[in-house]
Order: sequence, then C-alpha cells, then structure tokens
Amino acid sequence: MKELSYFDLAKEPLEDLFAIFKSSKVGLSTETADERLEIYGENTTEKQKDDSLLKLIIKSFLTPFTLVLIVLSVISFITEYVLAPVGEKDALSALIILFLVILSGTVSLIQDKNQATPQKSLNQL
Repeated sequence: MKELSYFDLAKEPLEDLFAIFKSSKVGLSTETADERLEIYGENTTEKQKDDSLLKLIIKSFLTPFTLVLIVLSVISFITEYVLAPVGEKDALSALIILFLVILSGTVSLIQDKNQATPQKSLNQL
C-alpha cells in the first residue's frame, strides 16, 4: 500500500481510515493495543536539554540581521567619526545602529525564553 500524506488521509472516508489503520469505531482491542505498544513504543516526545542563558544570548544576538547591523555600525563609526575632520565628527548614527542591535537581540532573547516555557510544561505531562 502506498504511503499517504496527512492531506490525503484527511480526504479519506471514515470507514477507509479505520481499514487503513486497522481500527474500528470502538477503538483497538487490548491485545492489538499491547502489540502496537510493543512494536512502536509509547507515544511520548523526546526530552530536550535546556539551553543555557549564555547560549540563548549568543543565539539571540548573533543572527544574520544583527551581524549586518554591527558591520554597518562599524562602517558608520569609521567613516563618520574616525575619518571625519575634527569639527565634523559624529558617532550618533553608529550609536543608533548599536541601539537597534541591542533592541533586536533583546526582543529575540525574550521570545526564545518565552517559547521554552510552554515546551517545558508540555514535556512534564
């Protein structure tokens, strides 16, 4: 029998689904359930190791977006402060870009931290 995708299975009539999965409206017999448990194992998710705070910070701040912003900040600082004539030195744009890096990384860190909480709760069930 060919392997069906979830989309294909969703279009199948209920009776055909029972036949495909060798089940019925009343469910599986205890014998069949025990056999399947032995063959396929328990229906559990894998426990994932929590990332350390340092790893989350590095992951949040070293994204392609923030790396581009850091490079732009360095270029801006060099061109507008280091190489600029004495009366025209201005590091404001470089500081604004660095602020955006910090803001972007912080938002990303908060999102990653908040995402981990529901996953932990689900794994504890």
